[in-house]
Amino acid sequence: MYFINDIKDIAAAEGMGFYHGPKDFQNLKDQDTDNVYPACYLHFPVRGSNTRKLQGFGETSYFIELLFGDKSDLSWTMEQHTAVIQAMEARAHTFMNKLLRSGKFRDVRDYHIYECINLFDINLTGIIAEVTVTPFDRRANC
Repeated sequence: MYFINDIKDIAAAEGMGFYHGPKDFQNLKDQDTDNVYPACYLHFPVRGSNTRKLQGFGETSYFIELLFGDKSDLSWTMEQHTAVIQAMEARAHTFMNKLLRSGKFRDVRDYHIYECINLFDINLTGIIAEVTVTPFDRRANC
């Protein structure tokens, strides 16, 4: 089960631009373009871990890394960055709740947050959330 479109849909509903792909190829531009900030970036590749049982159904959990960020400036003080970080952390919590309530995921767990400043090819401040998600994916072991 591939769930990237589910994440993209939640990001769009939350008014965030969605980006997915290798970090080396990301080209986040400023607000004068079609790219939208704040941004939700899903790191590539998505990693998964499978569980198979002798009887019954298997289960796959995915380890995803999501960046929630907004534009900042090199001249900003730490207080200005902190305000953006707090706003992005609130967005991340709302996002995770919507992910869990979307009906497509059985579990959202192991949720770790890291603060970040001045990422990518623009000045972007926010948080990186590392999360384990388990979609409803019932495939028989036969």
